[in-house]
Amino acid sequence: MMIKAIQTYFNSFRGLSREVWILALVILINRSGLMVTTFLGVYLKEHLDYSLAETGSVLMFYGIGSLAGVFMGGVISEKVGYLRVQFMALALSGVFIFVMQYASELWHFSLLLFLAIFFADMYRPANMGSLTMYSRSDNRTRSLALLRLAINLGISIGPVVGGFLIGIKGYTLLFYVDGITCVVAGFVLLIFLGLNDKEKIKEAKKTPLKWREIDLKSFAWLLFSNLFWAFSFFQIIYMYPIFMKSELGYAEFIVGLTYSLSGLMILFMEMPIVKMYEKFNKRKILFGGTLICAFAYVFLYYSESFSIFNPYVFAMPLLYMIFITMGEIFYLPFAGSLALNMAPKGHSAKFMAVYSMIFSVTHILAPLIGAFLADYFGFKVMWMCMGIAMIIVLLGLSLMNDERLPQEIKH
Repeated sequence: MMIKAIQTYFNSFRGLSREVWILALVILINRSGLMVTTFLGVYLKEHLDYSLAETGSVLMFYGIGSLAGVFMGGVISEKVGYLRVQFMALALSGVFIFVMQYASELWHFSLLLFLAIFFADMYRPANMGSLTMYSRSDNRTRSLALLRLAINLGISIGPVVGGFLIGIKGYTLLFYVDGITCVVAGFVLLIFLGLNDKEKIKEAKKTPLKWREIDLKSFAWLLFSNLFWAFSFFQIIYMYPIFMKSELGYAEFIVGLTYSLSGLMILFMEMPIVKMYEKFNKRKILFGGTLICAFAYVFLYYSESFSIFNPYVFAMPLLYMIFITMGEIFYLPFAGSLALNMAPKGHSAKFMAVYSMIFSVTHILAPLIGAFLADYFGFKVMWMCMGIAMIIVLLGLSLMNDERLPQEIKH
């Protein structure tokens, strides 16, 4: 039984191209050093003594930088080349993350955060463009899942190491490690894939863009659904660490361990699940994933009802992490694959830039509105609102045109 399960796990990786594996390696290196953003809210509130409202306003610049970076990445990727943009994005984001440690004034920190995320998120549409070149439509969901696996494996490493370093050396070392790993990831991309893919892009762009063949209505409802889903889900980045630290009293190392649980779940479960459901109706899978995410917020809502000495005070956020991660597994790779399959050949970077910009918008809204709700109404109300946002996602998904979704087998 165990041997069969192991074989099934490794078989789910078969058929993916060498280039996709290299893209995954680059992301793994980059995300293994991702420590600053995980503890950014706690750093601003606890280390720089910003109020919760001020912390939310600074974190808003994460979203503004992301939105601007994704837009710019989509504009220049097909002209400059997917690989060149990815290399530039990794290297420059590393430089600005390193410099962020020297900022203490609110506007200085906001500006550096904007620049770091602007370059970091130029990477995303270029990376999606590369994925369409190095994967086939029949294994695109698994290719995307492999990149997500690399992201989450890195995330399972980074926060634990980051929490440990904070306890031993303070926050300064986080900026060094995060900045260096960004630059290293860029040079790994340069060494193994080079920077010259413009001819492949030019060849793909010879296919004329046929708007009539694109179901823009379903794409619009997918974007609507992603907006509310990501707004709710991204509180795992912004408000969850603050909640665990300031409301429940847990140290950064414990917070990091809960993120590691999420990363390990995705490492061992996502690829087999994606392989199993690869040919199923993706809209129905998104529906199920959203329901699981909505239920996850019940656990955070009741977390504060227990004293710090009660085992339930940790069990409840732990259950939240388990359920929100399962929902993520059944949502993000299938939503991304659905969008990639909708994208017209040769124009995927621009198309996916629009898709990615929705997530960037939520990086503006999530910390700002989340901090406002938590500050003025308390975390209970905020978690309840996040659950309601997930219910709204179900409305958007139900309005998608199921008959015109690409690459679907109706199960």
